Amino acid sequence: MVVGGPSALVAELALHGLSEPGWLALGVVVALPGLPGRPRARRLRNLSQSARTPRPRARTPSPPRCPCCRKPRAPGIDPAHIHVVDNTMIDSVFRYLPLAIQREPWSRLGVEPNSFALVTLPLTVARGRRRSSGPNSRCLADLAGRLPVVFPLHPRTEARLSELGLGRDRRLQTGIRFCPPLGYLEFLALEAKAAFVLTDSGGVQEETSALGVRCFTLRDATERPVTVECGTNMVVGTDPDRIRTIPQLLGEKTPSRQIPLWDGRAGVRAARVLVDFLERD
Repeated sequence: MVVGGPSALVAELALHGLSEPGWLALGVVVALPGLPGRPRARRLRNLSQSARTPRPRARTPSPPRCPCCRKPRAPGIDPAHIHVVDNTMIDSVFRYLPLAIQREPWSRLGVEPNSFALVTLPLTVARGRRRSSGPNSRCLADLAGRLPVVFPLHPRTEARLSELGLGRDRRLQTGIRFCPPLGYLEFLALEAKAAFVLTDSGGVQEETSALGVRCFTLRDATERPVTVECGTNMVVGTDPDRIRTIPQLLGEKTPSRQIPLWDGRAGVRAARVLVDFLERD
């Protein structure tokens, strides 16, 4: 069994006396996220190879789920052995949100909460497709004429934009508030306090849905359909002119609601499943 999740899962395991030596002995794979940075993983043998035979036990009712949150199935695996704990990344969002808000990064950027747009760079520019970078910049400049636009700029992206004739002086003329790359807490705070977010990032699509912030995705499709069907995300395509329509799209009501099980306790649920399994005879 592979467990990916935040430190809440590890803490829950520790409360039951299952520290790292216990994981090693039982063959549990635990991925521990860094902050910021990528998750660290400890690889061990597969728990599914254990000879333990689960004994029948009473089931607790599952919370209501939206149609897009179906329980996964796999050939040859008893559905009773599949436990849906949902998105552990959302645990980190809710755990660190209060600390992130305390930093008030919007004040350093000269914008007010809930009155600015947050933009992450489209893949078309990051991957060097030159034909779309200019139109995107012009459409973002038009958007900046209606409300402040905050755009964290990666050094590689900055260098590419300079190559395309969008150097520092030229960028200042656009009215877009470019800023250096942000850490996890600063970006999370801006996400939470943005009027909307314009992105192509799958992780940002999930975070904005958890935060209840409107998200417009500059892609033709999304690998996170739950954020569209049950969350706050709208896929607008890759046509740069669609950026100009966002103020009108904001006026449209969307049937968004809290995504079931995106409550910040996925790690706790995963830990409890592991503890229940390990405590069986």
